[in-house]
Amino acid sequence: MSIAKAVELVQSPKTCVSIKTRALFYLRCLDTEEAALALQKCITNTSVLIDHEIAYILGQMKQSATIPFLFSLARNKNINPIVKHEAIEALGNFEDQNLIPHIQPFLNDPISIISESAVLAISKLEEYKSNKDSLSRYYSRDPAYPFKGSFEEAIRFFNSDKIEEKYKALFYFRDLNSKEAVEVLAKGFRESSDLLRHEIAYVFGQMENPLAVDVLINVLEDETEAEIVRHEAAEALGNIGTEKAQQHLRKYLDSEITILRESARVGLGIYNNDNNDYADISLLN
Repeated sequence: MSIAKAVELVQSPKTCVSIKTRALFYLRCLDTEEAALALQKCITNTSVLIDHEIAYILGQMKQSATIPFLFSLARNKNINPIVKHEAIEALGNFEDQNLIPHIQPFLNDPISIISESAVLAISKLEEYKSNKDSLSRYYSRDPAYPFKGSFEEAIRFFNSDKIEEKYKALFYFRDLNSKEAVEVLAKGFRESSDLLRHEIAYVFGQMENPLAVDVLINVLEDETEAEIVRHEAAEALGNIGTEKAQQHLRKYLDSEITILRESARVGLGIYNNDNNDYADISLLN
């Protein structure tokens, strides 16, 4: 499939959201500047899910030509905060400390998921020289480098008042992926930070640990929970892919909340097609 065809699929109002997402990840897997620039053309301004996914993928690809575009998303007052946060977070992956002064203004943003994303991006940029730019075992570039130390020390970091330390511990527990790690992370849903809670849901999806299913269902079904957290829980349930997870996702296929409805459809798409083939060209034909 050509890059132009992938862009066409995303731009078309006739394409279902799960196929649009596959088209985005197809472009991500090409991992070229041409594909990254093509992703910029895919911004919908109507689907927060798709637009935030584009910002995330651009951060994963780390093509420097897209830095101005990511800043334009972050600075656009008409863009949903979920997309803006993802754009700021993406900038933390570029290993260029000259970006820090341009990210610093977001530290004062009144919306916490934006200001906290700026803290994380700056922290990562300040630390990259002492850390290798390697993908995690889940093939992702993360908003923070994993904590290095003991389980007990990681718990202390997770209980810190600093968002950047919480994130380091979070990725330590993700990589551990044990029963005890799931239990620690689950307690994080009591934290006040929407950003942290959404990241916990996200890493549960990466871990694909069935022990997290009940916790994620509770998060998804909590109508007082932030949309950024609930939508991430929906996609995580799809990634884990148990029968119980699928049953609960089906309840949201017609949700009045667009990002939940789309996330449920994407989650069920993952369940039905096996995440290992998520960007397989054949799925897009």
